[in-house]
Parts: sequence; C-alpha cells; structure tokens
Amino acid sequence: MFILPPNYIEDIEKNLKQIYANIGGALSQISNKSLMSRSMNKIEKQIHKTEELIRFQMDESHFHPLLASKKEQSTFFSKQIELLELIHYHLNNIQVFHIEDTAFSDEQIALIKQALEDLTVYMKGDERVDLHQHEVALKNLMGMFWRSSHGRETFNSSLLPDELILLYELISIFSLIKEKNIEKADEI
Repeated sequence: MFILPPNYIEDIEKNLKQIYANIGGALSQISNKSLMSRSMNKIEKQIHKTEELIRFQMDESHFHPLLASKKEQSTFFSKQIELLELIHYHLNNIQVFHIEDTAFSDEQIALIKQALEDLTVYMKGDERVDLHQHEVALKNLMGMFWRSSHGRETFNSSLLPDELILLYELISIFSLIKEKNIEKADEI
C-alpha cells in the first residue's frame, strides 16, 4: 500500500482565481476607504494561505517522481502569486489617495474612474474589455501631467505630486495584469 502526499494544485488554482477576482473587487471600492481596507486585508490573508499551499506542494513534489510537470506547475504558481502580490502592493499604495482631492480635472477623473471600472470588470472575468486603450490613456495623462507647470513646481521639493504617484501605481497594475495574462497564455 502506498500513501501519497496531498495534492494542493486544485486549491492553489482556486485561490489564485479568487485572489485575482477579489483584487478586482477591491479596485471597485477605491472611493470607500474602509471597505477597501477590509478587502485588502482579506486579500493579504488569501495570498499568505496560497503561498503556504504552494510551499507545501513544492516541498512534497519529490514524493511524486513520475509527475515532473508538478514542479513546473508549482513554479508557475509561484510566479502567479508573486504577480498578485505586486498588484496588491500597488493597490495598497493607491489606498491613501482621494482622486477627488487631486489636481486632476473632472474629465481626467472620469477617465481614471472608467479605467478602474473596466479593470474591475476584466478582473472579475469579462476578458472582452480592452485594457490596452486605458493603459495608453493613463500613460498619456501621466505624460501630460509630467510636462505641466503644476508638475514642475513640485520638483523643488523631494516628493512627487500625488497625481504622478497615483498614475504610476495604476499603470503598474495594468502592466502587471497584462504580464499575468501573457504568462497564463504561455502556460496553455
């Protein structure tokens, strides 16, 4: 009789999908700081639990000598959780900002909110949303703000303006989601 160690792959896959969807949900709560804070704490706990499952799976992979793909899959899961941690990190950095309190115009605020709304929809499972157009629009907005006179006034101090930090964090999230989807496509 053989006793094989538990296989955590299904739990890991389920957790990764859930974390991804929960990050999308947290994005939709960006204007409600207390709800977003609770969501971010929940996501952080899910990330730690998933990291633990990945560690268990990798530690026990030598007990599955005939399944070499399990090691590759564990490596893939590790990369996916690292990307989700980075997205969580950037989302945490956004938490402190109030878009309405920035120097953005109403039109620019609407553009940012639409980008966040579409990103939320995309992360919750509707992959028909075109994120590329929003990423380009945010980069253009960042470039415009960077060159604006308001941006130059703040270079005298050692801090970047809140608007640039907010745009940088949003663009970083868009880039990480694009990277996550490229890795996901490469695995298939």
